[in-house]
Amino acid sequence: MARYRAAVIGLGRIGFTMEADTRRPKPATHVGAWLACPRAKLAAVCDVDHGKVAAALDLGQVDDNDPVPLVGYTDLAWLLKDTFGIVSIATPPDIHRVIVEQCAAAGVKAVVCEKPLALSARDCRAMVAACKESGTRLFVNHSRRFDPVLRLAASEAPRRLGEITAVVGHYSGDLWESGPHILDLARMMTHQEIGSVLGFSEKAAVIELGPAPLILVVHDAADYAIFELHVYGRKGALLVTDSGYTVAWQDAVDHPYFTGYRGLGPRWYAQGFARSFLAPMAEHVCDVLDGKAEPVSTGEDGLAVVRVLEALNP
Repeated sequence: MARYRAAVIGLGRIGFTMEADTRRPKPATHVGAWLACPRAKLAAVCDVDHGKVAAALDLGQVDDNDPVPLVGYTDLAWLLKDTFGIVSIATPPDIHRVIVEQCAAAGVKAVVCEKPLALSARDCRAMVAACKESGTRLFVNHSRRFDPVLRLAASEAPRRLGEITAVVGHYSGDLWESGPHILDLARMMTHQEIGSVLGFSEKAAVIELGPAPLILVVHDAADYAIFELHVYGRKGALLVTDSGYTVAWQDAVDHPYFTGYRGLGPRWYAQGFARSFLAPMAEHVCDVLDGKAEPVSTGEDGLAVVRVLEALNP
């Protein structure tokens, strides 16, 4: 089985430091994902913070069958003098474009870029074009795209829901932090493309999603964390709750109290357990490089989301 040399650029929360959160399912970060993936070897990490580089090197384990140690860099140019099959980019989004373009120019086979892909649709298009020109596979870490449970739900949605009539998403936190995930999950579960923004305020937005409205409701993260998507169709409803860990279905049935009416029946829970979304990400990237799968979260997906974020935050 092929082992791809991997590097992680950016050792902040999703890059590295959340690995120390004892409550989070592991792996919880890009560093953790590549350390845990048997088909890849984490060969290098890079960050401008010397302390984070040192901490990541401490976490890295030396494989008895491959005793080459994990190497740390504080200079991206020096890291890219080496050869990598996979590079994860977990830096702030304002420098995603320049790093993706440098990775593509260096011949990296696959780049996994954190969301949002960039802060403008223009930059997203340039990144997609650079990767196409170099033959680099560009993935966006819309992390729920890689989860087998959510992918199964998405595949079953057309049959179980029928025509989509409305979608409601709830999230807390910053638009550019949680917004990409909820927007992409709506696209994933409905198989529809996002159209125009019909209206928005600080706490809500209404967006075209194919023939149906997508209503986004923003909650205060100081009150509680929430991430839920409710998809309503003519045959029933799909609920993705509990930060994406729980999937439930409701069928349209004869109303138990009102003759001549239909209602949503009891929730049938398909799955509901905490799990890592980054472990299947790593496996999927390797599958794509091995020619066993087509990418499920691409640069074009990242562009579709950023286009809406720009409209909501002009």
